[in-house]
Amino acid sequence: MALFVFGAVVPVPVEAQVFTGPCTRRTSVVLSEIHYHPAGVADGAGEFIELYNSSPISVDLSGWKLRGDADFDIHAGTRLAGGGFIVI
Repeated sequence: MALFVFGAVVPVPVEAQVFTGPCTRRTSVVLSEIHYHPAGVADGAGEFIELYNSSPISVDLSGWKLRGDADFDIHAGTRLAGGGFIVI
């Protein structure tokens, strides 16, 4: 293993490498950004949640629900393209 640092390839000793094993996520979709309670806005305007599909294959989001301070149901037929983002 090596790192690319300021234009030079720097080898990383084996004892410094950390292997965590396979991904434990059940889906390729992740919450990539949460913009909560922006400064200077009192009514929630400007708040959003961004989802990212880290897979090259599109994912059907039909029936997905976000629950908590933000409640949102994703409409039937909604697909998130591979490598794509969606803002809610």
